[in-house]
Amino acid sequence: MTPTLVDDIGGWLTAVMDRRDAWTGGSIGADIDDLCAAVDTVTGPLVLVSPEVGLTVVSATPAGRLFTDELGTLNQRLAAVCDRVVLVVAGQPLAVKE
Repeated sequence: MTPTLVDDIGGWLTAVMDRRDAWTGGSIGADIDDLCAAVDTVTGPLVLVSPEVGLTVVSATPAGRLFTDELGTLNQRLAAVCDRVVLVVAGQPLAVKE
């Protein structure tokens, strides 16, 4: 099977938040559910790249904080359906879930 690389989930989330007007209260729940369901059904090699949240300064803007919260939740949801999760820090992989 051909491996698939998705780089990056943060860009996908931004586009969904724009499309659903999540910045002012629109819901992205169905999109998140659909993405997680799709990832869960992939049978071949799949690599998802996502920015990590919570390892830097807290955004000074409401939109920045909303994005951080949504990305953190999305990363948790995706990690739950993935077989393996790796955090890469300074180019060094750290297994979070094997």
